[in-house]
Amino acid sequence: MPSPSTLPLIPQILSLICEQLTSEKATLASLASTCKSFEGPALDVLWSKLNGFHPLLKCIPSHLWKEERDESNKRYVVLRQPLAPADCSRLLFYAGKVQDFTAEFQGDERQVHVNVYQSLQFMLQGKKLLRNVRHLTWSCRSTSFPFIHMFTGPRLNKIILYELLPKSAMQLSLVSALSEHHPKLTDFCLTFASGVPLNTRKRAVELISNSVYKWKNLQSLEIPNITYSALLNMSQLPHLKKLDILDYYKVDHAPSLSGISTGGFPALKFFRLQKCYHISDCTSVLKLMDGSPLVNIVLYFTGVMTSELWKQLFLHISEHCDHNSLMELYCRDGLDRDDKIIMAKSDDMVDYEAVKPLLVFCNAAWIDINTTTGFCFSDPIMIKEMAKSWRNIQELCFRQLPFSRASEPSQIALLDLVPFAQHCPELELLGLSFDAASTPEVDREDFPWGEIYQTKLREIHVGDSPIKDPELVAATLSGIFPSLKSLHTIEFQEAQISNTPEITGAKNMRWKQAEGLVKVFSDVREQERSYAKRCKAEIKVELKQEDDNT
Repeated sequence: MPSPSTLPLIPQILSLICEQLTSEKATLASLASTCKSFEGPALDVLWSKLNGFHPLLKCIPSHLWKEERDESNKRYVVLRQPLAPADCSRLLFYAGKVQDFTAEFQGDERQVHVNVYQSLQFMLQGKKLLRNVRHLTWSCRSTSFPFIHMFTGPRLNKIILYELLPKSAMQLSLVSALSEHHPKLTDFCLTFASGVPLNTRKRAVELISNSVYKWKNLQSLEIPNITYSALLNMSQLPHLKKLDILDYYKVDHAPSLSGISTGGFPALKFFRLQKCYHISDCTSVLKLMDGSPLVNIVLYFTGVMTSELWKQLFLHISEHCDHNSLMELYCRDGLDRDDKIIMAKSDDMVDYEAVKPLLVFCNAAWIDINTTTGFCFSDPIMIKEMAKSWRNIQELCFRQLPFSRASEPSQIALLDLVPFAQHCPELELLGLSFDAASTPEVDREDFPWGEIYQTKLREIHVGDSPIKDPELVAATLSGIFPSLKSLHTIEFQEAQISNTPEITGAKNMRWKQAEGLVKVFSDVREQERSYAKRCKAEIKVELKQEDDNT
């Protein structure tokens, strides 16, 4: 029988060991230099992900390059003399192991001079430097961008391009070339340079749109904007799971969908519009997703939306999204607002009828609606309907945005929150304005404490809720939600956004006092539960011992 030291080491096991050491660069280097069996697997992991070109450049003999500083004190790596093929053998060897590469950004302290890339380009004679790269990240404003073609190997399936200039013919040509030369791309992310006006983007958006829908294996797409025609074509992609549009506005006219079969985007699970200017633009996109297995939807709107517009949006979501699959919904308006306090009109406040279409999503775990106008919920019955419809909910927020105030106070009383404790055992965060000023003293015999099983809710965003008696409010809230620890007002959010001290008004101070009390109550109740659990275990042991003795 061979000794343990002579047993063959299975390469797959060695690779698995090295993969567990991905963040331990020094350990991988030691393994590669001290053990012949580990050398290959360790080097594969050590070079698989590379941030910047400097590590590869240092594989060239040190007498061929040097570091210099320019007038802005940035460090640049430059060549002392021309490169010969023999000088780059080590560089090419390790370059073949790189699978995930991120190029230097323009603002990085240390850069590689253009003459280095030019020399490598002439030496390679059209060959790829990173022949096995799969993931590539690059800034289009970097001086190295014209040489990106040397890094796009035949196995490339994910590319991220930052800060593209919509008027740059060279940069836009790359997008067209990618669709032709890398048809199997699965992940594509592209952002425009900041400060580019909308009216200068149309041509770029059209060109990008005509390229991206050609990737039949596309799984994830993040782009500044896209034409409706391209969306229509993309709706038939069988593998697209994530669609993220950064700044959506209509570039072309939406064609009629009559005669077009439903069931577009058959694999789509994550959909996000980070900025949308008109609700009609959003709803026209949602129509293409009829029956999609969407799990997560995020929608941001500019301007202030009225209750009627919110109702239209929620009706379209309930009509075109699968009622069983959707679990997370986040919506907000007012992206272009400043930090000045505004008073919302009562007619524009979002009422329960506007929100009611969302009750069909029985598996919802996260619903967060943030509006400028606030919410006007008046009927306690609607709280019961919400609680019974969303039994798996973990985060539920109907919040008025900071720097805005409702013209009418909420008519939901504190005790109206009880259904959330009775029917939503997984609820951890609640955001809702309610009237805490008229909270009555409740006799324990008149309150259904025994029907409450909620021990997970730890945070409530109370918005601009009125409060009169902090001690009574804290005691009542703690009775309903025994694990509650945090109470955040709208003033707290405004202070965080503006980086200023929190307002010390009478109402805000009362809520601060109530928050301090619920923390104490929560700690006491946790100790009581722990003690009761320990006593129960001890009693169980005693009963077992008695049974054993008899």
